[in-house]
Formats: sequence, C-alpha cells, structure tokens
Amino acid sequence: MELTNSELLEITKLAQDQLDWEIRINQLETDLEHAKEAMRQIQEKLLPDTMFALGMTEFKMLSGAKITIKDDVYASIRKDFHGDAINWLDNNGLGGIVKDEIKVNFGRGELEETKKLMEFCEKSGFMAEEKLSVHAQTLKATVKEQLAKGVEFPSEYFSVAPFQKAIIKLK
Repeated sequence: MELTNSELLEITKLAQDQLDWEIRINQLETDLEHAKEAMRQIQEKLLPDTMFALGMTEFKMLSGAKITIKDDVYASIRKDFHGDAINWLDNNGLGGIVKDEIKVNFGRGELEETKKLMEFCEKSGFMAEEKLSVHAQTLKATVKEQLAKGVEFPSEYFSVAPFQKAIIKLK
C-alpha cells in the first residue's frame, strides 16, 4: 500500500503534535515540582522561623486570613529495616496499623487466614507473595500521636522528623 504525500504529512504532523505535548507536559510537571518546593520552604521554614523570631505562633492578616503555626512530623520506615520496624510496632502495641496482604490469582486473606493460605499455596504449588506494609498517612498519624505521649521511635528503624508548618485559613 502506497501512502500519499498528504497522508504522510498528516502522520508527521500528528507525531510532532504528540512530541510537542510530551515536552509541554514534562515542563509543566517540572514547574509544578519547583512550585511545590518553593511553597514548602515558605510553609515549613521561612514563615514559621520568621514568626517564631518575632514571638508569634498566630497572626491575623488584614484580609481576615489567619496564620497559625502547627506542629507536624515526617515519618517513614527505613527500607533496610522494614521487618525490624514491623516487629517493633507489633511489640509496642501498634501492630494494628500493619497491613498484611497476600497476592495470589484467586484472592486475599485476613491475618490468621493469610498464614493458612500461604501454607496452602506453598503445598499446592501456587505462586503467592506476602507483603506487610503500613500506609504512610497511618504511620504519620500514629507517630504524631505516640510522640505526644512521649513514645520514642527507634531511629535505626524509622525516619522521624518533627517540624512546624504554617497553616493559612482564609476568612
């Protein structure tokens, strides 16, 4: 099948349009990353530091918007010590935030059933994968709550970094 010049031009034009949009999207994603980082610097460093230096934790703007400095925390499990961190959570009464997931072609089980299912899969020759995990927001909320109670998380298993954050509520 021979293509006409206009058909070849149409394909070329559409391919160029796709490439142009890919470049534009990549640029917008890069710009968005830079904008988020600039806002994070103001929200988590510049504004809280400036207000603290002036002895303030709250400020009401002429527009009616209210700035409040709140405590927050970054929390994550160190990848090299995932199993140790899960064991620490279990041993310290926080195992309820750990999710146990088994992936097989025919389903997923609960904690006790998971163990039975894994044994069954092994014996039956099914390829199954067990994954223990803690959702990032659940970990953050748990760490924040436990820090308020004076509980310390072992730094060899967890990355925990408290920080202040400026929250602005519009009128």
